Amino acid sequence: MLKQAKLSRDKLLSNFDIKSIPGLSSTKIQYLAQGEFMDRYENILIFGNPGTGKSHLSIGLAREWCLAGRRVLYTTAANLVQQLLEAKLSLKLKQIIKKFDYFEILIIDDISYVPYNREETDVLFTLLPERYEMSSVLITSNLVFAKWEYYF
Repeated sequence: MLKQAKLSRDKLLSNFDIKSIPGLSSTKIQYLAQGEFMDRYENILIFGNPGTGKSHLSIGLAREWCLAGRRVLYTTAANLVQQLLEAKLSLKLKQIIKKFDYFEILIIDDISYVPYNREETDVLFTLLPERYEMSSVLITSNLVFAKWEYYF
């Protein structure tokens, strides 16, 4: 499961600085690490300034979920958008999106790292509704949700 999730080896919950993300507590991390929210198809958004450990936290959580037998896929938003665009160009977008159904949670890191053009936004937001109430998504972002309209 760990290899399939495509996780960095050095980012663990045990070496995550909990103070780096305001409002985060060890209780919240423990709750998320249990992964029960996936059984209810709930989603997670992690916001914070660059360098606060959002990626580290998401990878550390993913590692815990994999060790518990959960099916996890970690990807950056840039890589995901590129993969979806290539699939769209080869008329295989539906097949690629269907492959994501295997994973109980899809982790999309740095979704607001760069502004997206219309085509990139379209493929990304073709995938997300397909997962709604069927599986979970964890998204990290440097922007609070209210500012996403400027990027998407």
